[in-house]
Amino acid sequence: MKAMMLLGYAVMSLPLFSASAVRAAVTQAAKAEVTPGYVRPTFAGMDMTAGYLTITNNTRGVLTLTGVSSPVAAKIEIHDSRLENGVVRMREVDRVEIPAGDVYKFEPKGRHLMLLGLKRELKVGETVPVDLHFEKNVVQTQLPVKE
Repeated sequence: MKAMMLLGYAVMSLPLFSASAVRAAVTQAAKAEVTPGYVRPTFAGMDMTAGYLTITNNTRGVLTLTGVSSPVAAKIEIHDSRLENGVVRMREVDRVEIPAGDVYKFEPKGRHLMLLGLKRELKVGETVPVDLHFEKNVVQTQLPVKE
């Protein structure tokens, strides 16, 4: 009799566990914490600039950043800068994998965002809307324009 009661409770709680697992998976996809950095200002005739921010992976799995976009730029590339034989070299990176619990920083003289084909001049004090495209979702942020 006791075994039958325990089995009944287990069967009744299955939908709760399933719903809980689904909620956890959906929540996990949205746990990329973005700390806005900034975008460098431009001047007349400039059609590109750099942007910086920090992404913290608060999930239990790997977060994969697959792209970045903004309405102010025709294209945003993810770049990595490295010092090679005394020369700083930039290379485009098509995706960034951020391990669980890790922090990925886009900062001057290192990894950064290159905003290309700017549609207008970016002035100090403005903000630039940026969408970070992850494999499972898009995270929107605003980057202030500053020196």
